[in-house]
Amino acid sequence: MVHRIRQFYRNILYGLKPMDEAFIGRYLSMKEQEIFSRLKKSEQYHSILVAKGVEEEAAKLGMKIQDDLVKMGLFHDLGKAVRPTNIIEKSMAVLLKKILREKLKRIDRVGFISSYLYHGERGEEILRREKTFDRSPFLYQVVRYHHDNLEKLKRNPSLDGDFFKSLEILKKYDDLN
Repeated sequence: MVHRIRQFYRNILYGLKPMDEAFIGRYLSMKEQEIFSRLKKSEQYHSILVAKGVEEEAAKLGMKIQDDLVKMGLFHDLGKAVRPTNIIEKSMAVLLKKILREKLKRIDRVGFISSYLYHGERGEEILRREKTFDRSPFLYQVVRYHHDNLEKLKRNPSLDGDFFKSLEILKKYDDLN
């Protein structure tokens, strides 16, 4: 809960710094930077923090696709650009999810609920259209499923070890930031 309070204050106070822009420039092409800029500044900052954690973890593990993993960290919440939420809506969605769990889907016609629930799928669609992860196509699915239950996903035979390793790293830093 403490990290949610930190997120709340960051949403209000943060602006991107030159070092953040340099980090983005190392991993994203100009076209990808334009796509990334569709996110609200608070979502960009969150994504940068996630991507930096992913970068560090992927380097420690010696993963071959480190650049694509960092890019995945930057783009994991891209679907939120379709229908941005303000800080009140975001807070309400998080609380309602905690209270209602799966029943939240019953009210998914409400714009901010829909954005919260389906931003992974929307992000995957955008990234596929742009051919962002064609070198590492399982990363489309990581973006899509990054809020899904890991145990349920492990029952899906079409998902492999690279998917799960990448998803676990993303989830770790998404939850921390």
